[in-house]
Amino acid sequence: MKKWFGLALALLVSLSACADRTASSSSEPLSEPPAVSSEPSEPEPVSESVPADGQAVTAAVTKKIFTFDQFKKSYQVAYPEFSEVKNADSLNAALKAAGMKDADQNGYRVEYDERTKKPMAVSLKTDYEITRQNSSFVSVLFVTNCSRNDEVSSGRTTRTVNFCLKTGKSLSTGDILKENDEFAVILWKEIQKDAPPEVLDSLSWDALRQLLPATPVYMTPDGIGFMIEVSHAAGDFYQVVVPLQKIRRFVRIDFFS
Repeated sequence: MKKWFGLALALLVSLSACADRTASSSSEPLSEPPAVSSEPSEPEPVSESVPADGQAVTAAVTKKIFTFDQFKKSYQVAYPEFSEVKNADSLNAALKAAGMKDADQNGYRVEYDERTKKPMAVSLKTDYEITRQNSSFVSVLFVTNCSRNDEVSSGRTTRTVNFCLKTGKSLSTGDILKENDEFAVILWKEIQKDAPPEVLDSLSWDALRQLLPATPVYMTPDGIGFMIEVSHAAGDFYQVVVPLQKIRRFVRIDFFS
């Protein structure tokens, strides 16, 4: 009898302790927003196409996805992560920083509209294209679409990463090209050849010369691409690729190494 009484008492104590643990784990409202994970949530491995430039190398590329949906802010950011290439850590750090830049600038805490005093609604999506990949270089173009209910920073923005796998360094525009008036004339002719009227109405020769030093550039298998800033009505930017044979004398890198 005493044995059965002891077992019953032990069971009662165990159930009581379990109930206490359940009660203490109940969720409470957070006074501060949760820390944003440094790693993308729900990464999705995908296969990226490799440009057929005759020198493409095999590399595993994973499409990383970062999402954030709090405080009336909704972000989805995609960026590539490479493995099985030289200096992969430095390359991936540069790609992640570029991909996350617009989300980081818009922030992860509540903002208030100065006019309405209500929380700011922000919707942001960043995607990318691997425009060139061979044994020496990786070039990635990022495009972000952002909408804010105060219309500040709404529209499309672009940035690029041009990376030398041999040195482990990102390349600036000046590392890739020698830009001068002669070069700008060639670029201007390429723009005039195919650009729609709204782009030409938004862009002049003088404006191009002023914009060129800060214009994002990227490499393709057979040329150099430019993301020329234009008016919001004209699409925010105009994308043009200049064939290498037209600008070879301005190129500072061993393009086909």
